[in-house]
Amino acid sequence: SIFTAVVITRLHWQHLRHKEAETNLRLGQRKPKEGEFASVKGLCMRWMYWAELITCLAHLPPGVSFEWGNLQLDNYVVYRGETILALCNTLRMYLLLRVLKNYVLSDLPKQQTISSYTGIKIGYRFAIKRGVNVGSIGVSWVVSLLFLALWFRSAERSACLIYPTGSSHQGCVREDAQNWTLYGSPISQNYGTYFASAVWHVFVTSTTVGYGDIYPVTHVGRTVSAVAAVMGIIFVSLLTASLTSTIAWTPSESETMRVLESRRVKLKLAKKAVRFIQLWWRGEGRGGSLRPTEGG
Repeated sequence: SIFTAVVITRLHWQHLRHKEAETNLRLGQRKPKEGEFASVKGLCMRWMYWAELITCLAHLPPGVSFEWGNLQLDNYVVYRGETILALCNTLRMYLLLRVLKNYVLSDLPKQQTISSYTGIKIGYRFAIKRGVNVGSIGVSWVVSLLFLALWFRSAERSACLIYPTGSSHQGCVREDAQNWTLYGSPISQNYGTYFASAVWHVFVTSTTVGYGDIYPVTHVGRTVSAVAAVMGIIFVSLLTASLTSTIAWTPSESETMRVLESRRVKLKLAKKAVRFIQLWWRGEGRGGSLRPTEGG
């Protein structure tokens, strides 16, 4: 975590240096904004820097554990500290976005210079537009499914049900902590035990099918399901657009198809001409029924 924090600090410092260079190039157009220059004050004024530090430094020290419970819908749910901090640690996956962005743009030379000259920011949006295709959309969808399934499974499992003898939380003695209900009807929590069931729920939710065989009964689980639904709409839209672009004719393919169609039509006309000549010749042999008449 400390090493990651050092790397993040260096990345944000480099970003400020780039902003400083751009500002120096445009001094004749506007005055530099406070915090754009590479300084400790400018670094501390970046809220994204602090958000990344908190995300990457949050962890549970060894030997430390706690339990936190609250009432969600009709049931009392208890979460262990290990579960909460483990889910927080999964948020570090956003760091892969930097790696993927650099990979997609790695073959483009002098990005900062060209960006300053054209006024187009070469960042995540530019990388997405350049690197999006059917394969990348499919891989991103699968990774998102697994990520949300982990969150859903963790949200739907109470420490009172996982550790009936080891949980020290006083709320586990409650009836609504041991036997869950939803709007007065008893419900089964067996599907919360299996990761495959969570993956199935997130998948059918992301495809807007929602069979209803698995459903969330906690606030966090419902939030994850809502995110999965929105994510599914986005990925389906991107996949449709990518497939449409893939099967569309390129200018070179359209020109090739035009030449092939022209050759096909010429070949078809040649066959019809041969057939007409054959019919004419046979008619000539039988008495000239197909011979052209005078003035005809």
